[in-house]
Amino acid sequence: MKSRFLKFFPIPKFLNPDFSGVSMSDTSIRFFQFEEKESTLVIKKYLERSLPPGAIVSGYIHNTEQVITTLKDIRKQIKTPYVRASLPEEKAYLFKIDVPLIDSDDIRSNIESRLEENVPLPANTLAFDFAVVDPKEPKKDHFSVVVSAIPCEVIDLYVQVFEAADFIPYSLEIESQAIARSLLTKMQRGTYVIVHCAPQKVGLYIVSHSIIHFTSTITIQEYESFDTGAIANEVKRVIAFWRTSQVSDDTLSKNIEQVFITGEGFTEDFVSALEAVVKITVSVGNVWINAFDINKNIPDIPFLDSVKYAPAIGLALPTHILI
Repeated sequence: MKSRFLKFFPIPKFLNPDFSGVSMSDTSIRFFQFEEKESTLVIKKYLERSLPPGAIVSGYIHNTEQVITTLKDIRKQIKTPYVRASLPEEKAYLFKIDVPLIDSDDIRSNIESRLEENVPLPANTLAFDFAVVDPKEPKKDHFSVVVSAIPCEVIDLYVQVFEAADFIPYSLEIESQAIARSLLTKMQRGTYVIVHCAPQKVGLYIVSHSIIHFTSTITIQEYESFDTGAIANEVKRVIAFWRTSQVSDDTLSKNIEQVFITGEGFTEDFVSALEAVVKITVSVGNVWINAFDINKNIPDIPFLDSVKYAPAIGLALPTHILI
C-alpha cells in the first residue's frame, strides 16, 4: 500500500529517478520497468536478450565484451540510464549472527569485525549488507541479524559492464531477495520456500519475516536434465533442514506455509509432483502481487512467462511500495 504522505507529497524526481530492474543470469539479461498511471502501477516496458554460452558462468562474468555489447543493444531501447540490478546467488555468502543491543550505527562495525568467522575470505575484500530479523521484538540482550556478503571484485565487475554500456547502477541486490520481494507482501510474515528454476540450475530459498534466511543451488547437470523427482526430494530435504536447524530459532516459524515456484523450464506437472512430495501447498508465484491486482489490470505478458522476470520485477518495484 502506498503511504498517504507520499500520495500528497511525492518524492522529488531528482531523488527518485525512473529506473529499470535488471537480472543477469548465465543465459540471458532481462529488463523490467513500471510506471505509475492514476496512482496505479502499470507495466511500461520489459525485454530479454540471450547471452552466448560462457559469457556468464555461475554468476561470474567471463566475457565482459559480450555482456557489454548485449547491454549496449538494450540501452538503445531504454530511455532511463538508472538500473537496480541483481547479483549472483552463487557468489554470495549468507549467515545469521546475534549482535548486542547496540546503537544501529554500531551494528555494521560489529558485523564487519566478525565477517571472517563466517566467510572464507578476507573482510577487506567483501561488501555486505544486513537485515535485523525482528527489530520490534529483540531478545533480552541481542538482536538476530541476517548478513549477506559478496566479494568486491564481483560487484566491481557488474558495475563495470553496466557503466561501459552507459547505464548508472542505482543499487545492487542479491537475486534471492529480489525474487522474494516480487512474490510476498509485507503482511506475509510467515515462512515460505521459493523454488527458482533456471536453464542450468534451481535455486532453493527460505524466506521468513520478509528476509532470506537460507539459500541452496542445485546444478541441473547433476541430474543431466530437469529431474522433477530429484528436485522435489531436494526441496523436501531443505524443508526438513529448516525444521530441525538452529537457523530457524524461536523467533521464526519452523512451519512452512507455502512453496512458490518461479523462473523457467518447469511444467505444470512439476507443481503437482512437488506438492505430492513435500505435502505443502505449492503454486506458481504471482509476481504482480505488490504491483497491481491482476483481476483489474490484466498484464500483456502471459502468466507463466511473467515468472521468468521475478528478479527483475522485484528490483523494478518503486521505492515507495511498502513490501
